[in-house]
Amino acid sequence: MLFVIVIVNAVFMATNPGPLVRGLLSLFPSKDQEAVTRTLERVRTSWLAWIGGVVVDGLVLGFLLWVGLEIVGLQNALTFAVLSALLTVIPNYGSIISAIPPILFALQDSPTKALLVLLVYVVVNQFEGNVLYPVIMARAVRLHPAVVAIGVIVVAALFGVIGLFVSVPILSLTAILVDELRVKPLQRREREEAELQRAELTGEIEPPATVER
Repeated sequence: MLFVIVIVNAVFMATNPGPLVRGLLSLFPSKDQEAVTRTLERVRTSWLAWIGGVVVDGLVLGFLLWVGLEIVGLQNALTFAVLSALLTVIPNYGSIISAIPPILFALQDSPTKALLVLLVYVVVNQFEGNVLYPVIMARAVRLHPAVVAIGVIVVAALFGVIGLFVSVPILSLTAILVDELRVKPLQRREREEAELQRAELTGEIEPPATVER
């Protein structure tokens, strides 16, 4: 239930940010509201991209599983592939949960088929978890794949199971805040200092006078 609340609120904030933006802007002085608006727009864009990344990841995973299950001859392969695609919203644990029904179903036919189904899920989910998911999410929220892969583990360790669901939005939010609150002010300060030095060297302004004692 908590997972549903988190996802619904994330989608609402990303697709209809107006009330939230107005409420947050009222907490800041007018001189800072432009920067706050820009930051919130970046967060919204990143979270919408995350939602799109989840959809793409699920579609690719479902397709790969469908192909694999069809190859091993499992009945209802498409149904199990769709179930697995839907459960990709749960990083790591979703692949484990989705593998149980098709393995039990294949076991009714033969232990060999059940092992083949298990092999399909292990191979596809290893590829999805270690390669596909980090790459898709990294491109969606503009983070390095290694940051996504490691960040999911760190956020899950800090926030538990819920951290798995919202790890990528938390990572993107953190990256945006660091960029807006630390990186850009430093870059702006460096540019101002460089322009000041250039102006002093070209004689456009007088350097500050030294105080003699």
